[in-house]
Amino acid sequence: MKGTRVAKAHRRQEPSWQEVLPAKLRALLGQSEWEAVTIGRSRAQVLHVEDGYLKILRLGQTWGSDLQAEKERLEWLEGRLPVPQVYYYGRNAFFEYLYLSEIQGIMACDQQFRDDIPGLIDLLAEALHMVHAVKAQASPFTRPLQTHLEEIQQSIATNRIDNAKFAFDHQGVSPQAWYDQLVHLFPTSDDLSFTHGDFCLPNIMIDRKKRRINGLIDWGNGGIADRHEDLAATCWSLGYNFDQAWISLLLKAYGHESTDQKRLTFYQRLDDLSHYYLK
Repeated sequence: MKGTRVAKAHRRQEPSWQEVLPAKLRALLGQSEWEAVTIGRSRAQVLHVEDGYLKILRLGQTWGSDLQAEKERLEWLEGRLPVPQVYYYGRNAFFEYLYLSEIQGIMACDQQFRDDIPGLIDLLAEALHMVHAVKAQASPFTRPLQTHLEEIQQSIATNRIDNAKFAFDHQGVSPQAWYDQLVHLFPTSDDLSFTHGDFCLPNIMIDRKKRRINGLIDWGNGGIADRHEDLAATCWSLGYNFDQAWISLLLKAYGHESTDQKRLTFYQRLDDLSHYYLK
């Protein structure tokens, strides 16, 4: 018993991110006030810091992209797409830190758009084409479908997906059974382009008055992949934030002639699993 008490007394407690904040980043932040950002599915803690955003990720997590991946993509995309500027990136023994400029505007999921959803949909289609027009051949970043499938299979096997909630929302079908059904929809060829990797409405910043795209955020999964993966994520997000009845108009605005419905269905079902990850 004495040994147990001694072990507890000397157990090392990991520091908070504030306690081990790198000196250079501390100087950049100064006395800035910060506000936690709770929207989105990021594994990182996200803080709004005056004219920018600070992302903090505890090291040792074994799934998902890290902040260095986003930093590298943002630096490559500078001059190609409207994306945040990297102010600082660093890591220590406990955390990664990524400090970015703020892109002005409102998220495409903002309920202000309810009075003009067709106008919003035109901007969503424009944003999709903007990203997919980036020359894929020049990109050093790829996201092979097989890698994505292996990540999801591992997540199911290690219980990182909320099995109970998924089954409740899908008439009793488990994540594994849902995944197994995807085999019958597996694309026999690729339709590759440069992609965002998480093209949900909160990641699209809009100037509503000028009716234009101000920028795109959250680039940790950006790279060469099937463009239907982006389209599937946007369809889901539009239905979730507004109404599924608008999805057909989005597909029309994007271009029916350039959309493979079977391929889109595959990526929609694949994307559905990603909304049940446990943090």
